Amino acid sequence: MNDDHGFLRNLLASPGDGALRLVYADWLEERGDPRAKYLRLDREGERINFVAWLEKNGRKVDYYVERDPTVEGLRKEHEKRKLLRTQLQALPERIDPEWLAFMNTLDGAASCPVHPFVCELKTDRPKLTGADVLAALNVRAFRSEHIADLEVTYIPYPGYHPGTDNDELHNDVASQCLFQRPGDDEEEEDWPEAKTSRDSHEALKQYLGGERLWYVLLHPGLPGASTDDRKNSCVVLFAVGRSPHGKRLLGVVSHQVCHNLCD
Repeated sequence: MNDDHGFLRNLLASPGDGALRLVYADWLEERGDPRAKYLRLDREGERINFVAWLEKNGRKVDYYVERDPTVEGLRKEHEKRKLLRTQLQALPERIDPEWLAFMNTLDGAASCPVHPFVCELKTDRPKLTGADVLAALNVRAFRSEHIADLEVTYIPYPGYHPGTDNDELHNDVASQCLFQRPGDDEEEEDWPEAKTSRDSHEALKQYLGGERLWYVLLHPGLPGASTDDRKNSCVVLFAVGRSPHGKRLLGVVSHQVCHNLCD
C-alpha cells in the first residue's frame, strides 16, 4: 500500500487489525503526519484495562483496594488513561474530522470492534416480535429466566440478574450495552468516540425507519457452565432492526468479555 486510501480500505475490511494500524501509523509518521500519534495513542488506550465500575454506586476506589489489592494497579492505569484521553482531545484540532470520525466508527463503543451485520428475516409480519428476531439470528438456545413472553413486539429491559440464565432481548435504548448512551460516564462526555458512538447509533435507527431497535445479548457458553466460566467467557451483542430494503434483519454485532459488562 502506498496511499492513504489503500490503508483505509484495508482497515474497513479488517477493523480489528492492530498490526495494520501500526503499519499505517509508521507510514504517516514518515510523512510528518500528526495522525500517526493519534493511532498510537488510540491503540495504547485500548490496552489499558480499567474497570469503570470502581467508583460507581457511591463507593470510592479505596473500598475495593481494601478488599482486593490488585485494584490499586487498575487505579494507576485509570490515571494513565485519563492522561491519554487529554492528549487525544487536543489532537483532533489538527486532524481532518472526517478521518477522525471514520477511525472512531471502526471501533464503536465496546472494547471489541463493532461490525456491520445482516441476515435473512423469516417472517413478513410488519411488526417484529422478539421470537422473530431470535429466529432470524438462528439462536438455538435463548436462556432467560426473566423474559416471560417472546411473542410480543416490545420487551422492556429485563434487568441484571447474576447467577441466573440471563440472556437479554429488549427494546430499551437506555439499557443497551453496545453504543455509548447519553449521560454515561460524565467524564467522557467530551471524548470524541463517545459522540461518534451515539451518532452512529442514531444513524442506524434512522436508516431503519426510526423504529425501536432490538438489543440482544447472548451468552454462548454451554448450559450448566459455572458462574465463573460464564463471567470469563464472551457475550455476543447485537443491535438490529428490519431493513427498509428487502426481507432482512440489519444492524451491527460485537462481542465483549462478560464480566466487563456485568460487574
